[in-house]
Amino acid sequence: SQDGHNDVVRALLAADGIDANHVDSDGDTALTCASVKGHAEVVRALLAVHGIDANHADNDGDTALICASEKGHAEVVRALLAVDGIDANRTDIDDCSALA
Repeated sequence: SQDGHNDVVRALLAADGIDANHVDSDGDTALTCASVKGHAEVVRALLAVHGIDANHADNDGDTALICASEKGHAEVVRALLAVDGIDANRTDIDDCSALA
């Protein structure tokens, strides 16, 4: 998801046993990685997965929304803000939120 290969991501998401909420050693998920890179199509594909955790925070407390807003990825921010239950007020370890 970091390189924005939309077709590959969609194929992987369709495979049995894929955990779209898998967390790497830095606490990142595919959603946080795609959000920090500004890959809006990948973010939308991931958000369509039943059970995706749009509010997951990495080891630094950064959520996909915080990552996207810090990098100025407006299209990704809009997609994340459209998620029912998104926590726009959550803060990271530096007490920064997507709004600040």
